[in-house]
Amino acid sequence: AYDIHAVKPHQVYNAKEIAGDMAWTRVYNKVHACLHADDPASTILESILERDWSDSVVKVVKEINPDSKHAGHRYTCAILANWIIKFYNGNQKRRQMPPPNETKSSYFGIPIEVACRWVKLFTTSFNDDRGKLSYAMSKSNKDKCILHALLQFMMAHGNSMKIGDLKPIAMDMKVTVAECGQLLRLAGCTITKKGPIYSAVLKTPLTFPP
Repeated sequence: AYDIHAVKPHQVYNAKEIAGDMAWTRVYNKVHACLHADDPASTILESILERDWSDSVVKVVKEINPDSKHAGHRYTCAILANWIIKFYNGNQKRRQMPPPNETKSSYFGIPIEVACRWVKLFTTSFNDDRGKLSYAMSKSNKDKCILHALLQFMMAHGNSMKIGDLKPIAMDMKVTVAECGQLLRLAGCTITKKGPIYSAVLKTPLTFPP
């Protein structure tokens, strides 16, 4: 969902609506607890296994000023972007995925509340050979997943709604910078190339390509 009448760029997309209440609350509560630590960024990074972090997101987490007004929101967006990247990398080549078991704490290494939301947003359900409910990612599901990761990543950068260099997150998702740029254009972003570096920014009034 987007607000076509948004006056400011950061009002166009809503990070909390993308995540849904349960996933947002789960991640935000963890972030809120970490903000009381002496070093919130390190505490947040230590709260998730090192192997589950994407390098591009770690960099953003370290750059956020924990004392700033929107720190909690930005940290939450960063963690959610990280979980979308992990979901994409772990499942985009699977022929089928079982339904998430909500009595468990995680699903493919992702907190269950978050994973349930990602399955709903980024997969298509079908019945397998045995008639059991399964899920898989279609081409459009994959594109949607990449784009939502990029938007959450952009929102983690704050109200500027800008990604200065698309290459780190493109490398983490194993897609090309050009693909990232193309998808962000479809979301109303402007892509700029300076030398080898592609950047993206969302401006208002929101306009989509023809």
